Amino acid sequence: MCERRTCVSVMCVHVRTLPLLLVVVAGVDWTHAAQDECKDYQVQFERVFSVPGDAAMINCTLASPDVFNLSAASYEVDWYRAETGRRLRNASRRVLIRGETLWLLNVTMQHDGHYQCVLRTSAARCYKQSTRLVVERPVRGECGRPRKATQLLTVGVTDTLSCPIKEVLNKLRSYAVPASVTWYRGCDVIENGFDGHAYRDRARLKIQDVDTRNNHSYTCTLNFNLGGVAASMSETIQAWVQEDYCFLPQVLQPADDIVKAARGSRLKQTCRVFVPCIGTVPDDPVVDLFWLDDINFISTNNSERIFASEPRVWRASDSPKGMWLESVLTISSLEDTDFLVNYTCRVYSARGWPQAHFALLPQEKDGKQFDAYVTSYYPLSCQLDISHEALTFALHVLPQVLEKACGYRLFIAGRDSLPGQATVDSVHDNMMASRRLLLLYGASSFACTHRHHNDKQTNNNNNNNTNNNNVGEYACLEPRRQHECAVAMHQALMEGTLKVVLVELEEVSAAQLALFPESLRHLRRKQGAVCWWKNHKRHNQNRQQNQKSWTTCTKKSSPSRTSTQDQAELCSSPCLSPSSRFWKEIRYHMPVRGKRAAPHERISLLKV
Repeated sequence: MCERRTCVSVMCVHVRTLPLLLVVVAGVDWTHAAQDECKDYQVQFERVFSVPGDAAMINCTLASPDVFNLSAASYEVDWYRAETGRRLRNASRRVLIRGETLWLLNVTMQHDGHYQCVLRTSAARCYKQSTRLVVERPVRGECGRPRKATQLLTVGVTDTLSCPIKEVLNKLRSYAVPASVTWYRGCDVIENGFDGHAYRDRARLKIQDVDTRNNHSYTCTLNFNLGGVAASMSETIQAWVQEDYCFLPQVLQPADDIVKAARGSRLKQTCRVFVPCIGTVPDDPVVDLFWLDDINFISTNNSERIFASEPRVWRASDSPKGMWLESVLTISSLEDTDFLVNYTCRVYSARGWPQAHFALLPQEKDGKQFDAYVTSYYPLSCQLDISHEALTFALHVLPQVLEKACGYRLFIAGRDSLPGQATVDSVHDNMMASRRLLLLYGASSFACTHRHHNDKQTNNNNNNNTNNNNVGEYACLEPRRQHECAVAMHQALMEGTLKVVLVELEEVSAAQLALFPESLRHLRRKQGAVCWWKNHKRHNQNRQQNQKSWTTCTKKSSPSRTSTQDQAELCSSPCLSPSSRFWKEIRYHMPVRGKRAAPHERISLLKV
């Protein structure tokens, strides 16, 4: 009975333990089966190299939109030793897993092998990939790692070595883990600032006055503390000093300036480039030179109207050493479409793409000195705000936009008149030296002059003078303004030698217009006026109270404000923007000379 019971007991034991064994085996098979069902991306092309005692960082690259839709599913990452299938877990002072990154904190020769990343998503998808870790023993008698990166230094200049651990630094920075770098030359520590060596940023070493002594191995060691473990990671660089070297090309011509030429004339402009070199100057500097307009490269076909010559190359005959390149841009006959264009000479080299350009403007052949003569219509003795505001508009607003922002040259009566100069001579000479006349007036400019003119006609009803467009119409103006008005209208209406641009500061009613001189009414009907008050309405259409725009832009400074504050406010006002409709209309009537500001804008964009 005892044996039976024993047998029964043994049998009971076997019966009870058999299901447990099956469960354990099934669990192991399930793990392998899950990995077998994963989409396998095989072994990464890039390997990770380390040496005993260093830390190693291995990243899982499967968490990528190239693998699956990151926004559609969450995921988890597990790491395995590929040779054994054993799953890796965080182990104090040895293994640390953070997100998709596996850290081996103290590498030994036994860590050499493949490490498999398995990524499983919430959408029941699985992916796997292996990374090869190569652990190499240091070379006996040498400091640094056996596998070295190669970097070039240039003799005679200040150059820089870069430690190839940027990815590791970025990862530690994402953990908010501080790190420091120590540099070695061979086996010797390099002190920051000693013998022309300086630590730059976190992983670069600046070397002043490089010479052949810098043909040496340099090691950078990254020190950090991760998971409570002090760790380090090193990279070794073999520095080679180049004694034959060419620098960034220098474009000496053109000089980012403005060139003026006449329509129909032939234009030639030279692009001259110098490539500085040290050591032996090569026969071929491996530099390409091209001309471009605002849009396209310019052909080297000399049968075309616009073409660039093939670059001519020669060596510098004396110091400094280097190569010269030269190409000539030719426009056989200038047409209207060739003007207001930036022509750029660009150099392509391994060191960079320097360039320079010139802006082409039509040549002024009229002998004029000013783009516009500016004068204002306002009564001399009437107490009207228009007198002050018209002067302020002429002396401050117009120069702010047309001169400073748009590049025009203005003659402004009251600002540019020479003291002691005869009024008649000054007005006539300066108007004749101007391409346009800007005539400023307000709605009430001629109310006083009209009354004065009617009184004069009543007292002189027997006078046979029938000239209604002469000085009598402007009798209430100061003498200079009287003469300006008479000369301007004579040149505009009788001779046709001066183009007048009417600038209407206030909205003019029909009753007010009836008081205007006949000559001005005729000119206004013939060509219209540029209305400053419309600019105000556009910018202030949401305001409850309609104010004069030119008052808003030119109001006097309060005692508590400085001129600098007023100037800043003046520049920031929307009504002073050259791109507003009012200023575009003014510029439309101005001569082409003023468009010289446009190439400057292009020049500034090209330099960015």
